[in-house]
Amino acid sequence: MHLPHHQQMLRNAANHGGIAAATEIIRRECPDALHVESGNDETLSKRRFMVQPRSGVAHGGFVMTVEEARAALAQCTNSGASATSKSSEESDADCALAADAA
Repeated sequence: MHLPHHQQMLRNAANHGGIAAATEIIRRECPDALHVESGNDETLSKRRFMVQPRSGVAHGGFVMTVEEARAALAQCTNSGASATSKSSEESDADCALAADAA
């Protein structure tokens, strides 16, 4: 996760010499903020996603498939986000995650 000033730096990368220069500054200040794309310390294949990423994206796992996310969203829409086995707060959170994923 990027620190707030790093997020601002990326939004205004032109003021810092471009995206490559801003990325290098972030890499120096906070080495763990960026993924390592290759080598022994590669991190992309360890990422976990809420919803299954498109094919070809390196990852270590996911919580639900796109179809499951769509079904969960449809269930939330149809049921008014209420579930008998979960509290309304948990159901609302599940629906929000499904909506983000779909």
